[in-house]
Amino acid sequence: MSLGKRISESRERRAQARAKRRDERRRAERAKAATTPAERSKARAERAKAKEGAKADKAPKPERKKPAIRSRPRAEPKAKVAAASSPRAKPGKGEGEREGEPKRSARRVAVAKRRRSLAGDAKKVGGGVGSVGVEIAKLGREMVAIPVQLWLAAAEYAGAFVLKAWQRVVRPLLIAIWRLLGASVRFLDRHVTPARAVAAVGLVAAGALAASQWLDYHAVSVGTDAYSGSVGAIAPPPEIESEIAGNAHSWVMLPLAAAALVVITLALTGRRRAAALLIPIGIVVIAISLIVDVPKGLDEGSAAIAYEGASASLLEGFWMQIAAGAVLIFCGLLLPRYLRPVSARAAPAPTGPTLFETGAAAARKLSRRRPKIKLKRPRSRPRTKRKVQGAAGT
Repeated sequence: MSLGKRISESRERRAQARAKRRDERRRAERAKAATTPAERSKARAERAKAKEGAKADKAPKPERKKPAIRSRPRAEPKAKVAAASSPRAKPGKGEGEREGEPKRSARRVAVAKRRRSLAGDAKKVGGGVGSVGVEIAKLGREMVAIPVQLWLAAAEYAGAFVLKAWQRVVRPLLIAIWRLLGASVRFLDRHVTPARAVAAVGLVAAGALAASQWLDYHAVSVGTDAYSGSVGAIAPPPEIESEIAGNAHSWVMLPLAAAALVVITLALTGRRRAAALLIPIGIVVIAISLIVDVPKGLDEGSAAIAYEGASASLLEGFWMQIAAGAVLIFCGLLLPRYLRPVSARAAPAPTGPTLFETGAAAARKLSRRRPKIKLKRPRSRPRTKRKVQGAAGT
């Protein structure tokens, strides 16, 4: 029986005993109220006798001796039987064996009690271990549930913040950018023509030609044989000499770039045939680069004598000159064709004012608008009605 059941049974017994004493007290009070003094004394004597009888019943009774468990006699060998029947046999041997039988039964009872106590202790330990396991499981569940709840709450707040940011900031910004891109595309569609695009490319090429004069156009490195293969990709050979492109041809490319700018400006102002001058300018740029810059750029100079494995290479300044000259040649070929006037029949029908024209018109209207000044007029007095002679009712 478990400890909990024993406690509950003891509580029930105590409750029953209290209820029984209460009932007896009430009955005694009722009997006392309804009887005479003689009857009361008689009842007291009876109660005293009953108490003495209860004490006699509760007196400890003498314990009865448990009958010894007689074990079944084993079959003894003939030699022992003969020795026991002989007069030399020791007297009292059978009596000692009979006296040891109760001791064996007491040992068995003690062993059984120990086993029962051990089983009860094992059950208690098992119950305690189970309760501890349940508590640990509850604690683990709480340890997992609390961070998850915190994470969900943080995710809810973060989601609300992201939603508000999308609705109030990101979405309107994307819509504004989309509208701006659409307006810019429409503007470019109306105002950007092939001729203007080619002219813009020519201007960029002229600027790149002028900027290339301050870039290195050649460099001399030494020990190139030792830096060949994968080593050269990680650590290139050291450079001991470099020079900018303007020093190679006495800065002659700057006047050519200025001439290209002047030609493009004349072509856009109405002299379309002047755009053909871009072709000889580009040819001169490429010729100077190949005839003057290439021999100087590939010459190692005194480094070939002082160092082993010296080699010269052309750098970005040289290649930018070549690219700018080629672009100027193509612009000279295309710009006169695109600047050719369009006949009246082939001219497209007008599609309305452009974005630039509408903006200019709105600016002019705003500049011409004058602020309106409201003047307070004096209140006019109500005119009295004049009577007309000969009117009805006079």
